[in-house]
Amino acid sequence: MSAAPGNPDYLKLRAQIYTEVGFWRQAELAWNAYFRAAPGAGTPESQQAAAVQYNLGYAAYTRNMPDQAAAFFSTCLQLDAANVPCATWAARTALEAGNYTQAQTLYARALTLNPADKTLAYFQGLAQSAGRYGPAATRAFSRAYGDREAGRKTQALAGFQEAARSAPNFTEAQREAGRLALELGNTQAALDAYTALNALPGPTAADRFNLALATEAQQYGLGAVQTYRAAYQKYTAGEKAAAETGFQAATQQSPTYAKAWAWLGRVRYEAKNYAAAAEAYAQAVTLDPTDRSSAYYLKLSQQGK
Repeated sequence: MSAAPGNPDYLKLRAQIYTEVGFWRQAELAWNAYFRAAPGAGTPESQQAAAVQYNLGYAAYTRNMPDQAAAFFSTCLQLDAANVPCATWAARTALEAGNYTQAQTLYARALTLNPADKTLAYFQGLAQSAGRYGPAATRAFSRAYGDREAGRKTQALAGFQEAARSAPNFTEAQREAGRLALELGNTQAALDAYTALNALPGPTAADRFNLALATEAQQYGLGAVQTYRAAYQKYTAGEKAAAETGFQAATQQSPTYAKAWAWLGRVRYEAKNYAAAAEAYAQAVTLDPTDRSSAYYLKLSQQGK
């Protein structure tokens, strides 16, 4: 009978229905039954069964069952060696488990299948250096990266901070924590991360820039500092009117921001608006009596020259 339970066509149809509706465990059992009945099954069926294994693996990963997840991803690749998601997540589970050599091999495989994926290249590099940080820090970093990609920024920040606590020499964890803290407006967390990062070997110019940004932001507020820096970029680009508007906005956001007052005075002085320049320079000198440049130009502005 064509509809008999052991008939390959019947078993394949049942497996395909379970797969289509996302009943992954039933689909897995159904595909296993089909392959027993049809050992010479073709590639399309293997690819569908591999997709089931991927979804089972990802569900296990999200439930923090890494061993089960790794087994599902491995089976997925046996069924479909060109399955990019399975290669990617097999690599990630190996990385988080501390199996760094296996992770490097799997990331190389995933990159062969999808060479344009920058995230894969990033994690391949991480796998090469993860031995210095240990499984706990690497696992926290990997999970945090996923949270960030999914838009869960607060949770991601906590994960990057956890990775940095587990391995204070984990430069990328410190860097990602700092970047994300700035995005979230958490200036204390940003300052902590960039201070630690700049104490490690090889900080970049961007790391030093962001440390200065976080330091100023703690005193004057992140919004005011960002406004000031954007105005400075306008100034260096020769857009003096826009720069004046920006420096003035920064002083309004943080009236104690002496540097913003000084630069507001400068653009006004260069525009020969001496009275307005004197007002700005006066504020700069009041806030920072050690600012000799502002004191000098305050006198010139008051004299109208």
